Amino acid sequence: MAAPGGAVHVRDALGLAKIHLPRVSVAVLTRPDRPAMRRWAERAAKGSTFASEVVCSLEDFDAVDAFAPLLPPDDARDAFLGDVAYLAEVLLALTDARRASVRLVRSCGSHFTRWTREPASVRLVCTYAGPTCEWLEGPAWGRHAPGGRTFDGADALRGDGDVRSCEPLDVVAFKGRPFTASPAVHRVPAARRPRLVVSFQPLV
Repeated sequence: MAAPGGAVHVRDALGLAKIHLPRVSVAVLTRPDRPAMRRWAERAAKGSTFASEVVCSLEDFDAVDAFAPLLPPDDARDAFLGDVAYLAEVLLALTDARRASVRLVRSCGSHFTRWTREPASVRLVCTYAGPTCEWLEGPAWGRHAPGGRTFDGADALRGDGDVRSCEPLDVVAFKGRPFTASPAVHRVPAARRPRLVVSFQPLV
């Protein structure tokens, strides 16, 4: 059983439903390596920074096709868009929502290191290339989860901070304030390497 605020690791999308367990704030779907998609994503991550957002619904998961002109053409791009549409469907199933915001970000490095207490009911994040998002577990999570939305990372990492991350292509579910008084605490890693990341958030 996970410690309060802890993470569980699952092997299929159905396992992400464990995010609703009372003691769980983070659920990590560990996925098999997909070399072709990984190599394509590493190539797609190189270039100028951008962010693009679409809205998917139960009636329209093809909205993710709007990302296609922003990315290198390849069979792996089609597989990527199919994967993004699938994860949008997973989010809607997890939250009983009818619509989801799907945000694609390509960045060339980040200095944003403030920790965020998840404000959405459930957010899914998949890093397709580059350093993956980080979250707190252990005593550091216990000190900071009940407070305001963001805070500086220095105190969290003093002494007993426990910072976790996952592998590219894994999917992380963060539980937020609408579902718990003890939300997941996470951040974008401070890194200069290119990243290609997609996040999913339910819309009311």
